[in-house]
Amino acid sequence: MVVVVIVHRLRARGRPGSLGRGVPMGAGGRRLGGVSRSRLLILPALLALSLAACSGGGDETRASGSASASGSSATAASAASSRPVGTPDATTAPTQLTTPRASAVNTEAVESGDLGADQLDSVGTDEAVTVNNDVALQIGEIRSQDLAAGPGEIGGPGIVVPVTVSNTSGADLALSGLVITVSYGDEGTPAQEIVTSSDVIPASLAAGQSLAIERAFTVPAEGRGKVRIVVDMGAGYPAAVFEGAAPS
Repeated sequence: MVVVVIVHRLRARGRPGSLGRGVPMGAGGRRLGGVSRSRLLILPALLALSLAACSGGGDETRASGSASASGSSATAASAASSRPVGTPDATTAPTQLTTPRASAVNTEAVESGDLGADQLDSVGTDEAVTVNNDVALQIGEIRSQDLAAGPGEIGGPGIVVPVTVSNTSGADLALSGLVITVSYGDEGTPAQEIVTSSDVIPASLAAGQSLAIERAFTVPAEGRGKVRIVVDMGAGYPAAVFEGAAPS
């Protein structure tokens, strides 16, 4: 510190044997211990200036840290808000419904743990079906899209499948068990769902209401000629199956 050095030098002048050997105060009190009164008056001013400089530097450091933290928070918020996860859109219920056959449903196999044994006979992707007279299901216009992936996902070329779910019962319909899966090609290769590019499924659907829920899956262009979509409402409901082609 500048003030410390000056004080040290001034004190040194008052020591015996130094160049500024101490001189007793004379008439008018102009010198004290080899130090003039004018120099003593300078010390408080220098001390105040040094303290102000230190304080100012601290403020600048704190301001810089605050700005950096604010910038990091803004970047994180921007990244979170840019995720394409959406909310299902309200829509109208289909008016023409098909009741699929249940020739492939095997109740005993389902009870034994074979969840694939509760699938109804397949219908075309252009048809709407009723399940247990409680819910109507319909596949909307499938579209191709490059899918953005989130943590733990692998995005890329795929399809977005809009599924209209209509509550045709007189009570709230639980959607917590709703699962939508897609497979493609002659071998029925399972498609990978990209949750980041899909709509969030709500917990329930009020009586008489309909929602269009979009779910995204990676499907290569060469496998879109034959797509199988299974919509399972959960326990107590057989799964509806839709088959058709998706746009390449």
